[in-house]
Amino acid sequence: MVGGPRVAWRRGARTRGLTPLSPARFPRAVVFDLDGTLIDSASDIALALARTLDEVGLSAFDVDTVKTMIGGGSRKLIERALAARGQAAELDLVDRMRDAFERLYLAEPCRHTRVFAGAIDLLDALVARGVGLGICTNKPAEITGRLLAALGLDRYFSAVAAGFDGVPKKPDPTMLLTVLSRLGTKPAESVLLGDSAADVGCARAGGCPVVLVSFGYAGGNAVALGPDAVIDVFSEAVPVLARLFAKAPVK
Repeated sequence: MVGGPRVAWRRGARTRGLTPLSPARFPRAVVFDLDGTLIDSASDIALALARTLDEVGLSAFDVDTVKTMIGGGSRKLIERALAARGQAAELDLVDRMRDAFERLYLAEPCRHTRVFAGAIDLLDALVARGVGLGICTNKPAEITGRLLAALGLDRYFSAVAAGFDGVPKKPDPTMLLTVLSRLGTKPAESVLLGDSAADVGCARAGGCPVVLVSFGYAGGNAVALGPDAVIDVFSEAVPVLARLFAKAPVK
């Protein structure tokens, strides 16, 4: 990151300005992105998108290509798919395809979707510490609710903000600040854990530290997006969060 703080490497986790581990300080809340962060949902998104494209006579994309299109909500997904097929994103067509995609995805949101390895252990560890947990995702709200329930994740989260018409999506901080308000915490006391530029932008706009996972849908580019830390596996999260919130500076 040209001109930015030096990235330090420690025990596999990449952080900016790491401080020594101090058990006295820890975030009061951790807010998670969903797709590419907690869950690997690309295969089911790709399936619903393929069926949507077929309805308008366009060919499907492989899952790896669809991963590069995820982020920003259903409308952005459709616009990116149309652009990749050389089609103009006319308003009526985008609206129609978005409605079809959400209908098809809602009907079968969890055939292949899985929780990333280590995520449940991290959630259990955060709950044990008394940390408030929230979700902030651009994914449509009804699909989000169904997925969280199907994967057994809904029991962990006291506040969920998801995509809904009329509510600005990430990187706008509105949803994040809504979740933090529901959790009774301030941005500076909390962390957004995500995988994308939208997550970094959202956290920065909301005044909240941000940690990215390297295995998400940003294509291995997490460090370059400028988060406060990058983790490669969820087992790194607790010590990294502790260091980000520790009082003592690095000596």
